[in-house]
Amino acid sequence: MFGFEIVDLSVPVDTWHMEGNKRYLDADWFAERLAPQISQLGVHYMSAIVDEWMACDIADYLMDEDSHEKPPRDCPNYYNPQRKLEVLTGRQKFCKLCTDKLRAAHPEEFKALNMILAAFD
Repeated sequence: MFGFEIVDLSVPVDTWHMEGNKRYLDADWFAERLAPQISQLGVHYMSAIVDEWMACDIADYLMDEDSHEKPPRDCPNYYNPQRKLEVLTGRQKFCKLCTDKLRAAHPEEFKALNMILAAFD
């Protein structure tokens, strides 16, 4: 059984970074900074919905590569500079190149990432 509750948490100032004239929320650092709040709220997981650009380098970090600008656009490692809604909200799966690299270098993490993506089917 799942329960959802709206909780208003302030974003720690040090989780923002600037690249050029754009402000990004560093999702990984944000998650790390808010981790103590999870037990304080008495929950197992937290989700955040924000209306700002986010930078999250889980697959990028594992592959030690930058996001790719060429299709397929449904790969989570695809760079979406126009922030097209259909790319952000559509079903995602790793492209062949990302699949091959992640599966070879980080098989357990690759399996876990695919399970997360499958949760949105």
